[in-house]
Amino acid sequence: MGEGDASPSPEGQARNDERTPLHLRTLTCERGPLNRADGSARWVQGGTSILASVYGPHSTAARKEDPERMIIEVLFKQQTRSAGSELERQYEQTIRGTVEGVLQAAQNPRTAVSITLQVMSDDGSVLACALNAACAALVDAAVPLTSTFVAASVALEPDGGLLLDPTKEEEQVAQAIGCFAFTACIVEAGAKNPKIADGVLTCFSRGLMKTKQYLSMMDLARKGCNRIGAFAHLSLQKAFESRE
Repeated sequence: MGEGDASPSPEGQARNDERTPLHLRTLTCERGPLNRADGSARWVQGGTSILASVYGPHSTAARKEDPERMIIEVLFKQQTRSAGSELERQYEQTIRGTVEGVLQAAQNPRTAVSITLQVMSDDGSVLACALNAACAALVDAAVPLTSTFVAASVALEPDGGLLLDPTKEEEQVAQAIGCFAFTACIVEAGAKNPKIADGVLTCFSRGLMKTKQYLSMMDLARKGCNRIGAFAHLSLQKAFESRE
């Protein structure tokens, strides 16, 4: 591997949880667990669990409202950090920007959609899990979107290897971490899986990486998102069937 290169670690190399570097943890999505919210979802990736609730579109304070578009309010809460920490604010900005990228904001001007994300447990890839939970809750609330979105995290190891959907232990020793979100659209009726966009919708990264490493991380995240998108689509189909 040349200097600045990055590639997935060898397929046969097992991680502490017995996954290979290219494998996601087990995914679970519970839609509508909160009765009082307009939309809600619990999204689980391995040991990481996020409970998302959505309220709105609803009226908001005059000083906040936009006469031409709906606005997004995001509250991210982690149990292990004090409210309003710098990391929470960064996560809130990232989630807000992601939703704004797919929101049909002009349909409901002078209103707001409020998204609350509660971290129930954190074993790594928490921002990706939160983004997936937020999308599931927005769909459950029937908020108008141009498309759905999915997210995945990738860790860059000190030796240049890549790990998809890293655990907290893997994140702590990583050289860099990237969380990437992509739009996911159903391109034709009856399609089994959504089409994941080639271009990234959102990226949140920390640590040191070269351009080639960043691009390799993004490519692996998109491949992971293909699988996450297929799971989310199947989960939504089952939810619709159960409510008929």
